[in-house]
Amino acid sequence: MNPLLPEPAVAFGESARRAFGDLGGIDRARRAEHDHDHPDRAIADALGSLGVDDLSVTTDTDAAAAGAVACIEAGRVVLPWPVAGWLTPSCDGSARTRPFALVDPTDPAVDHGATAPRWEISPGNGRVTTATPGTPLATRLGPFVTRVTPTGGFEPATGALAAAAWWSMFTSCRILGALERALEVTVEHTSARHQFGRPLTAFQTVRFALADAKVEVAGLRELSLFTLWRLGTASVPDAHVDALALRMHALDTARGVLRTCRQLHGAAGVCDEYEIAMLGRHLQPTLRLPDDADTVAVELAGSIRVGGFDGLFDHAGHR
Repeated sequence: MNPLLPEPAVAFGESARRAFGDLGGIDRARRAEHDHDHPDRAIADALGSLGVDDLSVTTDTDAAAAGAVACIEAGRVVLPWPVAGWLTPSCDGSARTRPFALVDPTDPAVDHGATAPRWEISPGNGRVTTATPGTPLATRLGPFVTRVTPTGGFEPATGALAAAAWWSMFTSCRILGALERALEVTVEHTSARHQFGRPLTAFQTVRFALADAKVEVAGLRELSLFTLWRLGTASVPDAHVDALALRMHALDTARGVLRTCRQLHGAAGVCDEYEIAMLGRHLQPTLRLPDDADTVAVELAGSIRVGGFDGLFDHAGHR
């Protein structure tokens, strides 16, 4: 594994950050909550201009890295668009014509469902179907979450397990981007805010909390790059286990880092005028759909029990 992103992906990320900044950055998410014209076609146009639609993540390692970076940058501004769903390879190997999402089969719902007239959905067990979105639920913890209606039953598909792995990796990258930005704005806030004549960052407790959060986010970035590499080199079952492990770790990391960032913001952490509030709220669907960390952990344990888990050391008789 090369722990560094390839230069084309780094350059792509810089272009994506500029493009999302030109769209208004996190203010785009703020406006989208109250915009009756959502979905915002300007976002689709910007992604098309960047070349996101042309990335072939399964056949080109640079393109896969660029896709991961695009999701990281989208997460930094909680871009109101299902970038991960459009980057996920189609289950039948054809060119993607609709976004993909993992869902709870008993109550299928997707984030940003209104951005496409039809979705490809899977419960993550190698089966897939298409679905049509309804009206966004417009809840406080998911302004763009939409229930979807399957057009048929879930059927086995050769590429469904691989698609689930790529989607889990890309959505984890979105979480990573949001957490990196949350930590940045928290450092800015605690550096600017003073108590007892000193900035908050002068207090050891604050510095320790920020340091712990920094380590957690850096670890998530390393695991994300490792999983990206695994998806391009390992067998589908093994890569799927790695993707589940990444998603579980991303959910656990988000829970701790967002809690720290909100606490260090004080009451401002729940005010929409501050980025941390927007990042935390708009990230909720990615953290909650289709499952929480505990459910993912159970699924991961089942997958390891069946096929093992590649690692540096032998463990419980598995690889």
